[in-house]
Amino acid sequence: MRTEFLISSAERVENVSMAVAITVIVLLFLAFAGLFYLYYRYFRKAVDYRIEDRYILKDLVRRDRAFFAKAGEEYDSGSKEAPSFLEFRAKGQAKARVWKIVGNSVLVVFYLAFLALMVAAISIRSQGDTFLIGDRSYLIVQTGSMEQRNTANDYLFDEGLENQIPAYSLIELKTVTAEEMNIYDIYAFRAEGTVFVHRLIDMGSNGDGEMRYAFRGDSNAISASYEVSVPFEDIIGVYTGWNNFELGLFVNYAQSYIGIITIAFALILIGFYDILDAAIGKRIKAREDDLAIEVDADVKRRFATRAGFPYTLYLDRKMNPNDVIPPFLIQPQEPSQK
Repeated sequence: MRTEFLISSAERVENVSMAVAITVIVLLFLAFAGLFYLYYRYFRKAVDYRIEDRYILKDLVRRDRAFFAKAGEEYDSGSKEAPSFLEFRAKGQAKARVWKIVGNSVLVVFYLAFLALMVAAISIRSQGDTFLIGDRSYLIVQTGSMEQRNTANDYLFDEGLENQIPAYSLIELKTVTAEEMNIYDIYAFRAEGTVFVHRLIDMGSNGDGEMRYAFRGDSNAISASYEVSVPFEDIIGVYTGWNNFELGLFVNYAQSYIGIITIAFALILIGFYDILDAAIGKRIKAREDDLAIEVDADVKRRFATRAGFPYTLYLDRKMNPNDVIPPFLIQPQEPSQK
């Protein structure tokens, strides 16, 4: 006996859309991986060929402006005892490491939070619009059927029921037993393959002794045929009162394929930028360490020989690095092959 599995047109479109989304994300990843690698390769050569020395020195001086401003004052006063730039820099690097750890920690938290929201959105989509955590579940109200109070529903005004829910809000549900079902509470239930979030307006047993429940959206004047006799097994849970409109908008967008592509693309860009920044930063740091040694020696030489102190010129932000070139800077050349 052969069993035939048929896929509906909607499911085919869904599968094709997912395949297209995955393909786009992979292509974007490959394209930006290539671009970032080419940029890193160019910048690495620029640092190795010492083309960037003037700009690295400018940043070095401005970052440690306290040292060079004070050293400039001591030089102008006629002092021949040069302060040690290497000692000053060693103290500053200890603080920089602490801030780097803090910055990396914040970045990790940001990544984790962003990924958690994206995973939650995809999970809600894959689990049929609901996301289960313990005895609580979360879903997005997709319509405005619970957004306003229709004047035809007298019970809303008589009972003072003002817990309406804006469309696209993310809401929290709690599992409920048949004994805990209460008139005028808001429940999520399944009907005709769709999840609805409406208010319970009536309940009673049918001819077989089974309980049936009738629901209605606050914005609707009457109940639809599919919600006047809902069995208990189709009820997902009761609304706890917690909802978040902004988070619902984000999750709703993240569930869409364009949302998945956009968020994945943003994470790819941020990830590549972080990796590139770390790689280039490591390269620059190595060159800065070499320049710091030369700067320290040059400062001591200038104090001893009174040969001028051009470093304070770098503290003027309008000054072009090309206009200030300490003698120890070597002209750009190809590095020796090791």
